[in-house]
Amino acid sequence: MVIGAVVTISVVFPALHRRISQSAVDNLLHTPWWFRLLLATRAAVFEELCYRGYTIERVQELTGRKWIAFFVSVAAFTYTHLSSVGWAYLIFVGFGGVVLSLYYIWRRDLASNMVAHFLTDGVLALWIVRWAS
Repeated sequence: MVIGAVVTISVVFPALHRRISQSAVDNLLHTPWWFRLLLATRAAVFEELCYRGYTIERVQELTGRKWIAFFVSVAAFTYTHLSSVGWAYLIFVGFGGVVLSLYYIWRRDLASNMVAHFLTDGVLALWIVRWAS
């Protein structure tokens, strides 16, 4: 996840002539470290419960199809990030949604998904702070 995130932002974005929204970076930089920690924790716990734990299980229960549950989970996860980060960032978010959804379908380990999500958000936040400085 972390390697994919860094590659997406440092290789894919420049190749597509895209950047992370400067206003989003500025907003992140103007918050205290403890708030960023809480934000990453909230995202890891809530988003994994909502988009993997609930969505995948419920859609698979309703349709009987893992692939439909996978696509609904990735689409919902990616779409909810649109208003806060913009179109370019959705490449990164979509990548994370695919990896986390595939891992959840494979292992059904929500705690590992939460840790991966938290670490990715944390490393990304630190990298953005370093990159933007």
